[in-house]
Amino acid sequence: MFSSLNAQNNLSLKDAITKMLANNFDISISKNDWSIASMNNTKANAGMLPRVNINLSDNLSNNNLFQKFTNGTEIKRILYLEII
Repeated sequence: MFSSLNAQNNLSLKDAITKMLANNFDISISKNDWSIASMNNTKANAGMLPRVNINLSDNLSNNNLFQKFTNGTEIKRILYLEII
């Protein structure tokens, strides 16, 4: 049975810091956030251009009333109401 051992490479402080910065996930996220913010930095997103909002609504009510009494009297009322 033979075992092989491989020695690790020695790193200088500068190489260690460079490797750490290249593999740091938080730094990658910050760079992506900066890129997204730069792309979203437009006049429209900054509020320099006017914003136009339009709201439309329509209400319709249709109530029909049909009543028949025991004496034979009938009442028919049709109510149509449109509110704009």
